[in-house]
Amino acid sequence: MTKIIIVSGWASPKESLQKLSDACSLFSNVLTISIHDLHSGYATGLMDIINDAGGNCLLAGWSTGGMAVLEAAVHCQDKIDGMVLISTTSRFSSSADYDIGTSPSVLRAMISGIKKDARTTLTNFLINTHKPFMEDTALVRKEADASCLIGNEGLIKGLRYLKDTDLRNLLKNIKIPSLVIHGKEDSIIPWQAGRFLAERLPNASFKLIEGAGHDLPIRFSGSIAEEVRRFTKMI
Repeated sequence: MTKIIIVSGWASPKESLQKLSDACSLFSNVLTISIHDLHSGYATGLMDIINDAGGNCLLAGWSTGGMAVLEAAVHCQDKIDGMVLISTTSRFSSSADYDIGTSPSVLRAMISGIKKDARTTLTNFLINTHKPFMEDTALVRKEADASCLIGNEGLIKGLRYLKDTDLRNLLKNIKIPSLVIHGKEDSIIPWQAGRFLAERLPNASFKLIEGAGHDLPIRFSGSIAEEVRRFTKMI
């Protein structure tokens, strides 16, 4: 069976992707990890896991996890059969030459917010991940509880990674077959960032899902798993 390594996004424990993992396990061997469980640099930690798995695997990354997948892929393409990049980007922060990202000032404010009141900062973020849907307050509270367990140090490390990382110039070197999936209503990473990513990867296709937001692998786990299944048959 295909080996799939799925990497979660910022403020997400690996349990947040349990539904996607379960759906993908029907046609593959799945290892789900939180980006916050990767030691050292995210890409370095992921490369160690790829090596331990013996290579020849498919990588799937959600949001920040997708950025780590991209960064790792540059260095070990011979061990990766394909990539599925879900609600992710090659550069999270906006800049003078990139206007489809989030202002660095927002990330600096979130870092300050984590230091002062992590629960409120996480709750506000999680509400935005679920847009355009209005998620149940009790569920968001439960998600915030799980995110708090990551710890402020890990959360701040992730925000600094998002603020500082720019993978745009590396994309042309990644020849691996790739599937980029994005929600049209994503309020965390605009869908145009996903299209930008797909257009600059030499061997990628782009799937835009109408009416979906940033929480694609949670809310639409069955549909995303089906896209992954189709992709594995093509590579």
